[in-house]
Amino acid sequence: GHIDRLKEMLRGQLDVLARAGNDVVRTIARDDPGQRLQRPWPLVVAVTRGLGPLVDALGGAAVDDGVGGLVRTPAAERASSPSAAADAPVVRASALITRAVVGARDHDDGAAVAERLAPRVAALFTSCRPLAGDHGPATLRRARRRAHYESAMLGTSAPQPAGIGSLVDDVIAVAGRLEIAGVHRMPRAHVDAARAIASRLTGNLCVHQRRASELARAVVVVAMVADPELAGLVARESGREALRQTVERHAGRLLSRACLAYVDAAA
Repeated sequence: GHIDRLKEMLRGQLDVLARAGNDVVRTIARDDPGQRLQRPWPLVVAVTRGLGPLVDALGGAAVDDGVGGLVRTPAAERASSPSAAADAPVVRASALITRAVVGARDHDDGAAVAERLAPRVAALFTSCRPLAGDHGPATLRRARRRAHYESAMLGTSAPQPAGIGSLVDDVIAVAGRLEIAGVHRMPRAHVDAARAIASRLTGNLCVHQRRASELARAVVVVAMVADPELAGLVARESGREALRQTVERHAGRLLSRACLAYVDAAA
């Protein structure tokens, strides 16, 4: 989905560049900063500065095609030149098939992890951040639940190791009181491992294209450590590192799927 949206955005930008007015083309051709142009052209000019030499190389015909012509023409000429064809890397069908298989396996693995663990993540979130006044029509409840989930699971500041580790203890304590399956009887070694792994998750974890909060990181780690298929990794230091990488790889999809599970419970 993200790749398709990027393609659409880039295709739209090319269309905009192709319709650029003569004043924009002249400004870029003169390598002028373009601050007197209307928005968004100052930004476009800042990005495309340095195209002046292309005008000298390509001539006035390319200028008549607009900025899009200046950008696309050299690429087309390079692709059609004999030297470019000779220098182009050879990609065999077997290599493409291997890449497709690996990509499909990664996709299936991520989908399976999210499908398996999303209910537990939603249950932990419900226990740790109960929503007061959850009543009314289903549509209103779903909107309220989504807003509540995003306000707690999307961060506004950089996550801190101490904060994430403390939240791991809180999540496990609440799960223990409510006897959430797989968490309320977690061994002490697994609790320590969850705290250690979560405290190292200060990197770029995103959900809904925004930074995941400290609570989101803590809940995901607890859910994964409690999972029977992943719990065996915490016995060794190398396994803990592998589990941390698994969290980083699947956290975004898992949190998104858990959001759907939490919202759908209002139906």
